[in-house]
Amino acid sequence: MKQHQQICKNCGNGCFLEVTTEQNTIVSITGNRCARGKRYAENTLLTAYLQTKLPTADGKTVAVRSTEPITKDKQQKCLQAIANIVLETPVIKGEMIAQDAADCGVDIVAEETVF
Repeated sequence: MKQHQQICKNCGNGCFLEVTTEQNTIVSITGNRCARGKRYAENTLLTAYLQTKLPTADGKTVAVRSTEPITKDKQQKCLQAIANIVLETPVIKGEMIAQDAADCGVDIVAEETVF
């Protein structure tokens, strides 16, 4: 089991959360004074936006991200699915790069404009 400590930034109370996990599953959450604190802990420990850079055909790189948070256990699968993508410039911020990448339930979009 692992202990994680974090300050909740959801509602402004600044609760000191203690979260116990085992094999990427939350076992317990303590310290939250409202239900939003529990959701905050679950979302920040188990999910995150996928962020990476992809190359362009002319040697530049483009920052890309998922449109929604994705569970951390699915992030590697998504990264492998988009690893061989080479983009053509120009790439416009918000442009769809991969739809439902690796059946992970999230789309990958450009995070910046590159000419």
